[in-house]
Amino acid sequence: REKDSFSSSERDEITKRYMSFLEWLIKFCLDNTYSNKHFGSFLITTSTLLHIIEHITLENPHLPVAPFFNSKRVHDSILSCLVIDTFEDNKKLALKLLFALRHTRQNGQETHDLSLDQLGQVAYQLVNSVNPAHSLTCQYVFKLIIGYEEISSDVHKNKLIYKHLDRLVSLVESGVRETRDNFILTLKHNAIFPKLTCIRALLDEINIKQLESDKCDWKNLAGRLVTASIEACQSVSSIVCNMNPETIGHLPMDQEPIDIHKLSENLDRSVQISDAHINTITSQHLLITGWKTIKECSLSMGALCTQLWWPKDANLGEPILESNHIRSIIEFFKHYLRNLRHRGAFEQAYNGFIMV
Repeated sequence: REKDSFSSSERDEITKRYMSFLEWLIKFCLDNTYSNKHFGSFLITTSTLLHIIEHITLENPHLPVAPFFNSKRVHDSILSCLVIDTFEDNKKLALKLLFALRHTRQNGQETHDLSLDQLGQVAYQLVNSVNPAHSLTCQYVFKLIIGYEEISSDVHKNKLIYKHLDRLVSLVESGVRETRDNFILTLKHNAIFPKLTCIRALLDEINIKQLESDKCDWKNLAGRLVTASIEACQSVSSIVCNMNPETIGHLPMDQEPIDIHKLSENLDRSVQISDAHINTITSQHLLITGWKTIKECSLSMGALCTQLWWPKDANLGEPILESNHIRSIIEFFKHYLRNLRHRGAFEQAYNGFIMV
């Protein structure tokens, strides 16, 4: 601001000192951006990096700041926070920072690019995991894939979202079929709820105004999702609608293997598990997959109604979600809000119901 009051040599010295400080600050923040770091510290370091990118790097492209972000190490470090970190708030910040780095590349400053194909492979591996942390990671990886892709228009973005939704719905349908053969092992090794978590995350990314050209495909996909969600809940209803779901053969925190005979009696259905698998399954596995399946189905159908049933700002002529699907969804909520015995499942079903 007062550059006229300084000589040329003084300005050069000030710039040199400023750049030295900026280099140190960037390095310090990057060194302190790692997974599972305390949220307060993570917030400060990522916010500082975002400020540097948005208000210094982009507005002053002549400054030699961009090279600090042009490395595989930087991207891998931030990406590990998105994938490995167990704090959702940290994942959100890491996602925002990765998008900011993507923005610098769009403005002519070359940075290391992410391998979206590899990220997709990671996401589709994690969607089978019963670990709730993995389902949380999946949805943020999909958000990164959708947001980081170089897409020319919202129409193309919707097509990319449709491709992933179609594949995820197919995986849900496959999982539902497997539960008919052996629902215990399917819930343990091919959990349905992570796929529904990702579906719900992708539904939020759709630009409703750009669906007119592919309306028939989206209608078909919405119908498949409603049917698959209802059938997925039917596969776990004997768990979450049980008179005492928190004690399916064991106390809530008991990590001992399940008792097959007692489990069959409590669930009122025949349960067949080989000796090789019986020691790997506990009542907690069943409870987690049961109530989270109800949760994700309820919230996914609520999101469907919110997003695809005659949105106010979209000139679709007619809704994507048809009336018979709405009736099926309402009947679903009527049934489970009456019969659910698991408190967490009931609360999440109610949250989905009020979206309808």
